[in-house]
Amino acid sequence: MHGHRSILAAAGIGLSLALAVIAPAGAAQTRDLSFERGTRTVMLRMFAAEGRSTAGFNFDGHGNGHMIVTVPLGWRVDILFVNLSTLRHSLMVTQGDQNLNGPFRPAFPHAFTPDPDRGLARGGLARISFVASRAGRYLLVCAVPGDADLGMWDRLVVSARARVPGIRIVHPRPRPHRRRP
Repeated sequence: MHGHRSILAAAGIGLSLALAVIAPAGAAQTRDLSFERGTRTVMLRMFAAEGRSTAGFNFDGHGNGHMIVTVPLGWRVDILFVNLSTLRHSLMVTQGDQNLNGPFRPAFPHAFTPDPDRGLARGGLARISFVASRAGRYLLVCAVPGDADLGMWDRLVVSARARVPGIRIVHPRPRPHRRRP
């Protein structure tokens, strides 16, 4: 457990410094998303296996499509990706109708971490940069075989109507309890 905290702390410090460098004063910023309107650039931090949600098969603690990232059409997307898991993980932007069993193909040029089928080792860090050049619904998946099917996927919406980027978390509706007769 101590090792996991050390990696998380080191990654958090490194990513905070990186965002401070790439996010100029006056840019909008939250914990995992910042953007600069002038350059039409959104910066995301994405952690693989943050917490126990979906048995650790998640991004930023969310899986099974519960996190929705919205980006305006034509904006540059810069993602800083860190693997916190002892298992290898990757990140790829794929078509929204992609089968979660794979194989996966990137929806945009350069929209994936190095060697996405194999993934990064624990503590591995990668930067992804691409232009969201087509409006539509896409998936953020771990392309390591079997991981997306286990819940390691979320959503990316590239919108011609959005004025600024954002992150929204949606939770499934709880199933109603049935009354016993």
